[in-house]
Formats: sequence, structure tokens, C-alpha cells
Amino acid sequence: MLVTQAITISKIYFLQIKSWFSWFFLYSIFFPVGSIFFIKILGNHSDPLRLVAGASVLSISIVSINATAYWIMTDRFQKKIQLLKTLPMNQYIYYAGIIIVSVVQSFVNVNVLLAVLKISGFSFKYSFGVIVAVLITSSLFSVFGILIGKAAKDTSHGSLLMNIFGTGAVLICPIFYSVSVLPAYIGKIVVFFPYTLAFNVFYRLFS
Repeated sequence: MLVTQAITISKIYFLQIKSWFSWFFLYSIFFPVGSIFFIKILGNHSDPLRLVAGASVLSISIVSINATAYWIMTDRFQKKIQLLKTLPMNQYIYYAGIIIVSVVQSFVNVNVLLAVLKISGFSFKYSFGVIVAVLITSSLFSVFGILIGKAAKDTSHGSLLMNIFGTGAVLICPIFYSVSVLPAYIGKIVVFFPYTLAFNVFYRLFS
């Protein structure tokens, strides 16, 4: 019953994003791919697996954190959450529905991203473990996106938080480059960031 309700909520949001999903889809693909080639050309990177794993984490972050925070924030300020709370369902069903939307988007985007990289000449392994890693990572990142959406004081504040944690924090982590290039005091902190931990998982799976 609870699962059915969560799926119903997710269907509502899938219908809402149907008209503009292609633009967000392109953004979540082009940004990681563009970052890869920029870094590869600039630094003549010798480890393509690092770039593939880093792009995967970045793509998941863009979708799971930014998109989820956007939905929560929009619903809050348009009073939709108050309306949903009046329905005969557990309030957490709403969040579960949002997470389902985020996970599906992440799964589609990452797989298209990997296909683009494969066509571009990157060599990496693709296994069932990668699928599981995408689903778990996007679910956890979505929870973080929900917290951002709930903490935002207004849309401008929410956008700032999304840019900081959805993109900026990913780029400061040793994902596209070695931790040795960072100042020691920063390196000791960012190795424990969720993005870095997720990167390490994907890197091993792609190897």
C-alpha cells in the first residue's frame, strides 16, 4: 500500500516534468561530459577511469541533489506540501515519491553518460554492481537534496545551497584529480565527503 502510494506520487511529478525534462537531461549529461574533456585536455590526464567515475558521481549529484531540492523547495513555497499533508497518507510517502523520481532520472542519465563516454573511446567495465551503486548513491544524495529543499528560506537561498552542495562541493573533492594537489588540511577533510566515497566505489567497479 505504501509503495503504491509512493509510486502514484512519483507519477504525478513525472507528468509535470515531461515537457521540460529533455533540457534538464541534457544539462546533467553535457556538464559532466564537458568537464571530462576540459580536464583531460588541460591536464593531459592519464587515468580515464578516474574521469568516468568522477563524471558519474557529478551527474548523479546534479540530478539527485539539485533536482530533488528544487522539487521540495518549489512545493514548499507554492504551498503544495501543505495540501499533500491533508491527504490520507503518511507524510514520508511524499518524500519517497520524490526519491523515486530522482533515482529514475539518475539511472537514465548515468547510463546515457556512460554510453557517450564509451562511444568517445573511454574503456571501462560495466557490471550489475554499477547499477546497484547508481541506485544507492542517487537515493542517498536525494535525501540530502530533500534536506536542502526543507532548509531553504526562499528560492534564491535554495539555489545558492544547490550550487554549493550539488555542484561546488563535488568539484572540490578529489574526483577529477588526485588528492595530492589539494592543500593538506583540505585533503584530510574532503576524503570523507559522500562524493569522494561514492567516487571510490565507482572507480573500483569500473576498473
